[in-house]
Amino acid sequence: MADDTDDDTDAKPKRTAWHRFLGQGLRLSVGQIQVQVETELAITSDPPRIDIVLLRRETDRWTEAQRAMLPDGVRDTDASDILLEFKYSESLTQDAILQAAAYEYFYRTGHRLTSTTVQVFILCAKTPQAARLAEFEYKITSFPGVYRSQNRYISHITLLVLNELRAEPHNALVKAFASRKGEKTKAFSLLHQSWQLPSEMWSMLSGLQALWSLPEGANMNEELTIERVMEIGEQSKRILLKNLPAEELYTYIDSDYRQKIEQQRVEQGIEQGIEQGIEQGIEQGIEQGIEQGIEQGIEQGRKAQQIDTLQQILQVRFGNVTEDVSIALANCTLDRLQSLVNPALDTPNLDAFLSHVPHPSEEQHNVESQTDQDGG
Repeated sequence: MADDTDDDTDAKPKRTAWHRFLGQGLRLSVGQIQVQVETELAITSDPPRIDIVLLRRETDRWTEAQRAMLPDGVRDTDASDILLEFKYSESLTQDAILQAAAYEYFYRTGHRLTSTTVQVFILCAKTPQAARLAEFEYKITSFPGVYRSQNRYISHITLLVLNELRAEPHNALVKAFASRKGEKTKAFSLLHQSWQLPSEMWSMLSGLQALWSLPEGANMNEELTIERVMEIGEQSKRILLKNLPAEELYTYIDSDYRQKIEQQRVEQGIEQGIEQGIEQGIEQGIEQGIEQGIEQGIEQGRKAQQIDTLQQILQVRFGNVTEDVSIALANCTLDRLQSLVNPALDTPNLDAFLSHVPHPSEEQHNVESQTDQDGG
């Protein structure tokens, strides 16, 4: 359990600003619903700046939507300004507690705030030893992983032990930074199941997951930045998507959404096909026209389903799919759409993908040529 629990001798940590990754996760989640998130914080009107995450709500009270993205302890405070001191590779030490106390004091007095409007937390990725907790008089609260000190001088500093927090959706983001691999795995599973986050967020999380899956003791020999981790995340997603069989790739699209779209597309296609068939039936005979209409409708449904699959792949890789991409796909034949799966998986960006999509006039020419050949 050496990787789960701290010890008294702290090795000098690699200079990776882990609080920035936590801050980025909060910025792309709760930060999207009227909560200001900062990771480079001036505690007074003058330098120095400190490595800490600040959450400042822009609403009169914390809303249910905001609390749904905050961990136990943090989500239970009424303070408008929340300071998070994050210890990823370091253990809980006297210096860490003194720093948190100093941050809270200078931030509060420097911004002329009251003690009820500012709350400070220490988040520990590693689990402190029982003796260390007793030394600082930290006792567990009614929530697992949330500790408060009985010492009057640090009673305002709440401690969160990430390995011990409950496996609940609102704890998932911070638990993704826990030291135990099992807790990380459960956290990532909860994030995928319960959180609706932008592709930028998933790229960072995928990159972190890839790095954390390296063998213990592996040395990256570089300072990790958010941009570099996102690049690693994009690479890992491309490798995963490229090597998945088509059947398995299809399963990664949300099943409820996939089933709903498939049903809507097929029903819409059949309905349109029947209408077209009835019109054609005036000249060709109602029975024959309806039969052809149903066939056309099924074909349209298959085409809509293929378009939806391509858009899902593009959205996973690049984020929101632009309107020009949707229009270009709508103008393609089913055969052409099926040939675009590999470009969707391989191309580095949307512009490169569009280079594989023919111009509408070219596609129409191909359709007419195929029709002439079939008629011949």
